Amino acid sequence: MCANIGDGRVELRFDEAEGGGYISYALSDAERLDWRQIFNELGALGCQLVSYDLDEGYYTDENQICWGVVAA
Repeated sequence: MCANIGDGRVELRFDEAEGGGYISYALSDAERLDWRQIFNELGALGCQLVSYDLDEGYYTDENQICWGVVAA
């Protein structure tokens, strides 16, 4: 499953068969994200955020992309 959550600022990729996946978002959006809304949206989709790290991720020309681990 692929979905945009958090007012479209967070991309969710979740493989139900594998029982896990990840979210990714731009570091520049991190302070503007409503994490309560994101947790609620993840729960409604049958998964939860189990860890995230602002220091992990990768860089694009414009931004740093952060990621978090999602599980069923």
